[in-house]
Amino acid sequence: MGRRVAIALCAAAVALGLYVALLLAVPSRAQPPGNLTVGGDTIPVPPFLGGSTMGGATNPPVPKALPPPPNSPSPTAPPPPPAPAPPFNTGGPSDGPVPVMPNGGCPKEFPVEHEHACYVQ
Repeated sequence: MGRRVAIALCAAAVALGLYVALLLAVPSRAQPPGNLTVGGDTIPVPPFLGGSTMGGATNPPVPKALPPPPNSPSPTAPPPPPAPAPPFNTGGPSDGPVPVMPNGGCPKEFPVEHEHACYVQ
């Protein structure tokens, strides 16, 4: 039951917020300062929403301009990624040894066979 009450309260708060937003967004014809007229009914506007507690004319609140952004250095682009390594560059020695091929021979890049390994020379 507590959850249903919480959901109902949230829905009521949202509905009230929408109602007030619509009241403030719709300009009404000749009305006393600090009041809204909706469907023939006059509704007093609370002071925190721009209404008057004295019943006199009030100036609508003027939105403040946003301060200029601080002078900060422009963001630098991240460094480019390193170039990819050439294919099959495993970092091993360039002159061998490499294992003998499954067919028992050596590849043409390492043509010299010695003790079951292939070398350049």
